[in-house]
Amino acid sequence: MINYILSCMYILFFLFSLYFIGNILFSKVKSFPLRITYIYLIYKFFASLFGCITQLLKLPFQFYFIVLLIFWIALYGYALYKKKKENIVVFDKRRNKEIFKKYWFVLVIAIILIFFSMINIEYHWFGNHLDDGLYVNIVSDYVKGIDTFHIHSANGLNQIAKFGPHSLNTWQLEAAFYVKIFRVVPVVLLAFAQSFINYIIFMLVVLAFLEKVLPK
Repeated sequence: MINYILSCMYILFFLFSLYFIGNILFSKVKSFPLRITYIYLIYKFFASLFGCITQLLKLPFQFYFIVLLIFWIALYGYALYKKKKENIVVFDKRRNKEIFKKYWFVLVIAIILIFFSMINIEYHWFGNHLDDGLYVNIVSDYVKGIDTFHIHSANGLNQIAKFGPHSLNTWQLEAAFYVKIFRVVPVVLLAFAQSFINYIIFMLVVLAFLEKVLPK
């Protein structure tokens, strides 16, 4: 149970950060889904960039952890500076009420989807346990400080570090960052918390796209 509580703390932190920073940096953008989409793309760009550098140069996970931590601190610092300088109101009750009234279904659908996902997790796991288990092990190995470039996460055997498709796949590094920060079991954060966030982000991105292309 404690891991689900810690995962919920991660969900609240991540979604609040997107809301808070996005509303400040893109305060002139009227669309709420578009503000979230913009700040999410900025975050993902830098998180992926730091990850690519880490993997291509075969740097330890501690490097990625410190750099991404500094990035979050800098992002919050700049947002607070901009908020104070331009006197931006973030927690406006009337605007927040309008946002919730207009987009409440996003939260409801995400809760329904994660509910069905969790009650069927056993079937998903047995149907794809080898592949998913490898990625969970990689995230766990990062947190433990194991050299995943020279030790295979699936069998623990030595391997030759070389460039490949996974050299540009950085989501395991990013997941390991939050696993270490919130001290949660990797499989719970990946299957529960990260899936819930992805549902919400996906729906908001689709809404942002529709608001752009469809006539009002």
